[in-house]
Amino acid sequence: MAGSSSVIPGNGILKVGTLARECGYKIQALNCCLNFDIQTSLEIRGKIRKMCIEISEESSKALLEIASSTKKMTQAKSANPHTAKAKDAMEKLNSHLKTNLWKETFLLEIILVAKLLIEVVECTEKIAQAVHELALAGSFRDRG
Repeated sequence: MAGSSSVIPGNGILKVGTLARECGYKIQALNCCLNFDIQTSLEIRGKIRKMCIEISEESSKALLEIASSTKKMTQAKSANPHTAKAKDAMEKLNSHLKTNLWKETFLLEIILVAKLLIEVVECTEKIAQAVHELALAGSFRDRG
C-alpha cells in the first residue's frame, strides 16, 4: 500500500465513482439490448461480431486493470494499451457502420449495440483519465 504521506482527494474519488456508475449503466443497457433477439442476417452479425468482441474484451481488461491499480494505490499504466486497442476496434466498427452496406440495410438494433459499445469505450477512457489524475493527486506509486 502507499505510505501514510499519500492523500486521496475526495473530489477525485467522487469523479471516478460517478464515471464508473455511468459506465455501468451503459453496460447494463448493452446487456439488455443483447438479451433481445436481434433480427438480422448471420452475415451482417458476423461482420461486426469480431469488432464488438474486441471492444468488449479490451474495455473489460482496461477496467479490471484500473480497478486493481486503484485498490493497490498504484498507477494503472498497463490499462493504456487495452484502452488504445478498444479505441482502435471502436474506430473500425464506426467505419463499418458508415459503409454503404449499413446505409442500405439500416439495422437499428445493430447500430444501437454498436453505439453503446462506443460509449463504453469512451467512458472507459474517461475513467482511465480520472484515475490517472487521482493517482497523481494522491501520489500513487509506480508499479515499476
